[in-house]
Amino acid sequence: MRIFTEYSVGTERIDLVIVEIDPVKAEEYHLSDCVTRVLAVVEMKHKSASTSDSIFYKDVQKIFSYIKDLGTKSKYYLAFIQEKYFNAENVENWITKDQIIKAKGKVTELYAYWDEDSDETVWTIFDH
Repeated sequence: MRIFTEYSVGTERIDLVIVEIDPVKAEEYHLSDCVTRVLAVVEMKHKSASTSDSIFYKDVQKIFSYIKDLGTKSKYYLAFIQEKYFNAENVENWITKDQIIKAKGKVTELYAYWDEDSDETVWTIFDH
């Protein structure tokens, strides 16, 4: 297994992937040419409160395009830290209710934000 950053899929670059490689082929070729299977795909963002939510939603769309291109045997992760205060009752997932069906069994959201009431960082994991 190997870890790649900025791994290319079509015209997109994935922030981080964990892959299986062909060890025999790896003796003669660059590791990126020896990938036999993509095990995990991670899109990550760490942004300030002033950053538009569209940045995060673009990564959500990228994840769904990767599912289409790479298939459903890989596991997909959205890892978002947004330095913004939220009321815990108003926090919603980045994956919309309409997208949850497509995400089921494939996507995990990992995100962090600051809680208005406690002034603490909240770390959340949501498996779809």
